[in-house]
Amino acid sequence: AWLEAIQVDIEKQLNQNEPAVVVNENDSLPFKILQTVEGNAYCVDCNAPNPDWASINLGVLMCLECSGVHRNLGTHISKVRSLTLDTKAWGPELLIYMKKIGNGKFNQIYEYTQEDKIVPDADRATRERFIRSKYESKSFCEPASAAPDQLAYELYHKMSGQDADATVDIIRYIAQGANLQWQNPEDDMKTILHQAVIYEKIGYIELLIQNNISIFSTDAHMRTPMHYAALHKCTKSAVILYKHGFSGAKQIQCKDDQNKTAVEIAFTGQADDIVTLLTTGENSSIGIGFTIEDLYNDAPIASSSSPATLQQGPPMPGGGLQRQHSGVSVLPRGNQFERPGHSSLPSKMSAMNPDGQNPSPPATRGRGAGRGRGRGRGRGMGPAKPLVPP
Repeated sequence: AWLEAIQVDIEKQLNQNEPAVVVNENDSLPFKILQTVEGNAYCVDCNAPNPDWASINLGVLMCLECSGVHRNLGTHISKVRSLTLDTKAWGPELLIYMKKIGNGKFNQIYEYTQEDKIVPDADRATRERFIRSKYESKSFCEPASAAPDQLAYELYHKMSGQDADATVDIIRYIAQGANLQWQNPEDDMKTILHQAVIYEKIGYIELLIQNNISIFSTDAHMRTPMHYAALHKCTKSAVILYKHGFSGAKQIQCKDDQNKTAVEIAFTGQADDIVTLLTTGENSSIGIGFTIEDLYNDAPIASSSSPATLQQGPPMPGGGLQRQHSGVSVLPRGNQFERPGHSSLPSKMSAMNPDGQNPSPPATRGRGAGRGRGRGRGRGMGPAKPLVPP
């Protein structure tokens, strides 16, 4: 018991020693925004009311006591942040996808087979046992519907989708063991992140990076995701990649099979904002085009999926030029032309409003209720697709 008490005291001190404090009303906006999401009025693990801590890679909110256990899991499993302290860590790119998840949808995946939750006043040992089973062992998780590479294949093609939002699918497939390092043999060995960058899916990019996908991964032409951000003038994608470390000496070291860096491709293709971002760095005013205040006020946020103007880009492997016309980016390959991802890049998507829902107490969980919701989505993925076309 005394060891448990010491551990609790240490965690409280850690949680109280966050480097920043709430100093104005805007600092509490992340808390206000995420509180309105379905299920977020209660801790994801123990149902304690008004949780004000979060796991940013899982996209959920939790209470102080459960956050202490999450810290002990390690950042490869759960990255804990306070919603009311250290608010500088909260950017709009984090909130854009966390608004799409919520504790309710999340627990339909991670508590798929669990009948009983722990209670808010659970002792330390019970709380830790439950949380470790839930996240380390994934003992209650919705069963995998396909092999890791097949799940990655499905995710790859969801990056270019314009209909249903795929944020919860990303969480589900990661929970089921999707191989985020997988490279698509059908599309020049691009990764899921390459595809998300090309289609400028800001929320997906941030969520994938928070779940440890590599921003330095290369395709068959040795091109990183930043090379494709420069190639397609995807400034928002470039900003996210830059924030996560594609900068300084590292960007100079990343050259494609034509010995070109991303900034050289951006310069040749007249992607001026990306050139400015990569050369002036922190002194640049280039951003992703919306703020936390915009999310709080439900201001329309333009989401462009790809460059849509007619233009010539930098030289491509084989001596051709990248051409973009009517929202479709065409890449010469010998005498043939191909589209990234083997599908037409859509024109700019219409403005979207990130919408939240009013909080409500979570329903009593039971085996029937949890599985019923989980299975429907799990089966919806459809039959397995071949990794390599016949």
